[in-house]
Amino acid sequence: MPDPWTPQFPVDAALARALAARLVPGTAACVPQRVGEGWDNDVWRFGEWTFRFPRRPLAVELIRIEARVLPALAPHLPIAVPAAKYVGEPGPDHAAPYIAHRFVPGSTLDRARLDADARVRLAPQIAEFLVALHRLPIDLARSAGAPDDTAKCDIDARRRLTRSRLPRLMGTRYAPWLAGIEAVVDRAGPPPGAARTVCHGDLYPRHLLVDGDGDLCGAIDWGDVMISHPGIDLSIAYTVLPPAARPGFFAVYGSVDAGTEALARVTAAHYATALGLYALDVEDAPLADDAEWICRNVTA
Repeated sequence: MPDPWTPQFPVDAALARALAARLVPGTAACVPQRVGEGWDNDVWRFGEWTFRFPRRPLAVELIRIEARVLPALAPHLPIAVPAAKYVGEPGPDHAAPYIAHRFVPGSTLDRARLDADARVRLAPQIAEFLVALHRLPIDLARSAGAPDDTAKCDIDARRRLTRSRLPRLMGTRYAPWLAGIEAVVDRAGPPPGAARTVCHGDLYPRHLLVDGDGDLCGAIDWGDVMISHPGIDLSIAYTVLPPAARPGFFAVYGSVDAGTEALARVTAAHYATALGLYALDVEDAPLADDAEWICRNVTA
């Protein structure tokens, strides 16, 4: 069985140019730049426009959800987000829809390679973003098409999935932290409560952007935007941020209960294992380094 990041709808430069020109006139004259690829999307830039192409069937519905929901949320958020301006439909040369949005400048956190002091300074900025997001009216997101989550806030399912990855990471650079990750996953605690907010849904280092000064400037890849428990987004406090940064983060965001913290930590452990496997498989050195950072943080 192929890994979930194996592309099923590949897009090379020639196809990206053809699809871009079909959707946004004038882009055919631009030099194509492949600016990203991940589990769900290939990302190409043509001048001021960015195009996102789903890589697998599961990502098709995610790109449609993002295209519907994010334009409604964008005006209410304090940082830049990739609100879709155009949506391309499947055709004979490409089996999936795709979107175009204005280019969002910045470096993803794994590429920025911020040190611990820089992350301490970044912590309240991330918290301010999440305060704004989590305080949005649920009806605003739901009326735009945001789904209600029942899976990502299932802490027991997250525990099982994270445990299932641990054997594949034995003998890798992440081995020293696996016992600690297992302890985080197995730690008893109250279940998450019934709190529900508008959530990014997939908030980890590659989906946050910083500028040249290390300040937060954008959040990308909103295909998992949903109505869910805030703990799934608060995992960022245990992935991106070292322990010394957490007091500054929660001073801005506000305190959370034990069930929310448990879900956040287990979700962070999920990211540590998933990103570690992915980064090693595709030989992505910056993300592999950040996965190691997450392994250290989630166990601290």
